[in-house]
Amino acid sequence: LNTIKGYYSEGDAINASAYISKFSKLLRLLLENTEQTIPLSTEIEMLQLYINLAQTRYKNKFDYELFVDDYINSNETAIPTLLLQPIVENAIIHGLAPKVHKGILKVYFLKKGTQLECIVEDNGIGREASKNNQLHKEYQSKAIEITTERINLFSENIGKSHFEIID
Repeated sequence: LNTIKGYYSEGDAINASAYISKFSKLLRLLLENTEQTIPLSTEIEMLQLYINLAQTRYKNKFDYELFVDDYINSNETAIPTLLLQPIVENAIIHGLAPKVHKGILKVYFLKKGTQLECIVEDNGIGREASKNNQLHKEYQSKAIEITTERINLFSENIGKSHFEIID
């Protein structure tokens, strides 16, 4: 919303309108997909919308690549709703946005036997540097904790799942 406000205050109605269109589509998808799981194709669509909005917000701070294994049918593969968005958001806000040079965000969906492997990779400033940046701020990110809890619940209800962070 601050990005939209910024466009309007600069008199840039065209970019404000484009941002609002993407933002409203993302909100519509969020409201339409409230089930415990959704098709991977829908999760990817929401991720791409979110990343595109973030690229607009953080002008020229990062590029991204998204890869889906050819062996995955993204319309028939289920994934917990908004599973990766908090991880991607953390990578962008805490890792890529503070970088001096342009960064890269990579999101992979791979088939490993009967498992879906989701990888979010970035060349941001790193978790330790980000933690040091956060020392003077009151905001405490809960994304990792919430995602871990969701993966554990998913494991109990649906099947074996695992969440891991590698620095």
